[in-house]
Amino acid sequence: MIRKFEQEAIVNQIMEGIDERIDNLIVKAEKTADFKAIKKGADVILKMKAEAESLRLAINEEEKSINVAIKQYNIFVGEDLYGLRQFGYSTESLEWHKPKWQTRDKVADKLAIALLDPRAQDRIKEIIEAIADEVS
Repeated sequence: MIRKFEQEAIVNQIMEGIDERIDNLIVKAEKTADFKAIKKGADVILKMKAEAESLRLAINEEEKSINVAIKQYNIFVGEDLYGLRQFGYSTESLEWHKPKWQTRDKVADKLAIALLDPRAQDRIKEIIEAIADEVS
């Protein structure tokens, strides 16, 4: 009866022979026209992937640059009712944003003051100015 480790040693020797034969078959296969056509297609894909990576890096740099310009534009314009959105992967075009909730809050504040009794409005304006002066 053969022991387990002896059996494994025999299997290992057989596998070495099989691997050597397979390597020889692979060398022959790599010389065929079919393999060369497949290899050529794979090389094209690899080249395209490298170009895509290069483009991705270039896009990232351009996005950083345009986002700096957008930030500066929004600051320069100083408009609270609208501005340009930051540019990114999910952005397909230059887009405007309108901070409706901020505008709505301003409208609500002004409406509340406008609906006060006219005599109270003057007093409210004085209180607002006094608090603003005190805080700033």
